[in-house]
Amino acid sequence: MTSIGARSLAAQDLLIANARVVVGNGTVINQGSDRHPRGRIVSVSADSANSPGLQIIDARGATALPGFIDAHRHVNTGPE
Repeated sequence: MTSIGARSLAAQDLLIANARVVVGNGTVINQGSDRHPRGRIVSVSADSANSPGLQIIDARGATALPGFIDAHRHVNTGPE
């Protein structure tokens, strides 16, 4: 069996920049960034802080939902 995309499963050092960021508390940052050193979210901010050593992904025109596991989930449909 061939392992396709195995690198994408490993923890990565990322900065997702210039995205519309929807924070878990409902706050929306129209042009923000979120830092993921070692594959973990450590901050979400309204700026693209200089983060040496992180791979930068320019997410201009996209929406980031840091911390959401299922971004398609309908969270406003009741207790079910």
